[in-house]
Amino acid sequence: MTQRKVIASSIETTPRGPVVTVIIDVGEKGIAPVRHIFPLDILEWRAAEYDIDHTAVDELLDIVLHEPYLTDDAPVYTAASAAEARAVHRERIAAVKAAGRGVGVGAAGQRSDPLQPIKDVYARFADAAEVEAKASHVDRHRAATHARTRRAAARWTRRPIPPIRPEPKEPSSA
Repeated sequence: MTQRKVIASSIETTPRGPVVTVIIDVGEKGIAPVRHIFPLDILEWRAAEYDIDHTAVDELLDIVLHEPYLTDDAPVYTAASAAEARAVHRERIAAVKAAGRGVGVGAAGQRSDPLQPIKDVYARFADAAEVEAKASHVDRHRAATHARTRRAAARWTRRPIPPIRPEPKEPSSA
């Protein structure tokens, strides 16, 4: 499969905040480029969910651009910690890239970084306090998810084992 490439990006201001549009060339003749649209604050959320430096915009964009190609659920709340979730998510993205479904940046001969508009706006948008508040929210939700899982497991293991009853014998016809 041909490598997908980001060829352009833009940001639109909406009443709910900035929204990013990334145009991706799928690399196949006759197929139109696709649009990946997401809110700009998704970068802050990924920083909070996976305990990544919120200024590491290249890594955050790499995560967000590959997530549509993942086939299973994100490990954000099922992992025991942000570090574990980050490691699992990175492995999942590496598998997508290894399978040839990755997203590269820039078409052949393109000089400028097509993601630069996002990087410029995000540099002004990103707020460490906001990321910390989001991380706190994620941590509370992760802890609650694990508490529910532990309670369910405890209930399951304390259930009495029903006695094995012999199969009823069919009446013999004599």
